[in-house]
Amino acid sequence: MQTETLEDWIIGFEKQLQTRFSNKLLKVYVFDESFFAEVDIISIVCRQAGVSKIELLKPYKGPVHVSDARMVICYLLHQVKKMKTAHIAVKIQRDRTTVIHALNVIKDRLQCKDEVIIKLIEIAQAKIIEQAKIIEDEKHV
Repeated sequence: MQTETLEDWIIGFEKQLQTRFSNKLLKVYVFDESFFAEVDIISIVCRQAGVSKIELLKPYKGPVHVSDARMVICYLLHQVKKMKTAHIAVKIQRDRTTVIHALNVIKDRLQCKDEVIIKLIEIAQAKIIEQAKIIEDEKHV
């Protein structure tokens, strides 16, 4: 019996989803959250969105690109690292209800096929996986 790598399994799973849902899905990666434990999602999204961590953590909303980055960070911390909203709130220095609102906004914008959000999430997901693989490889050297 041939053992299948995690990456092969994910590719097969994506193909099944695409077949079943007629390619209407955003690409989603399914990994155990421990694989991403050391990945700095906040830094990755900030870099991709052109936002500094200082801007992101300011006590007010800020320009649209800053609030979009903050909401995407909430979404990815929740989806990738399986963090609870209260823990995410502490990380981004906001209230838990603000995080819940951000998750709902991102879900709505994904449903509406908002290209800015989709692109930011896809690029961030790729960078997150890339960083996680590098960290994993360094553990085995």
